[in-house]
Amino acid sequence: MMQGTRGKVDVYTDNYGNETLETEEDTAMRETLEESGINLDKEKLQKIWSETVPSQLEWTT
Repeated sequence: MMQGTRGKVDVYTDNYGNETLETEEDTAMRETLEESGINLDKEKLQKIWSETVPSQLEWTT
């Protein structure tokens, strides 16, 4: 565990061996989502983000 300006941070390792830094709030949110059966796949989210956000930005300009 490390401490920074935004509070304590833990290293979380997922089922694929990917490590991410999590605050206590991040950990609580992830655990709640896992208990609810909600699985957030970073690659899918990044694909959705890259496909939808630029078009929304173009729409608002």
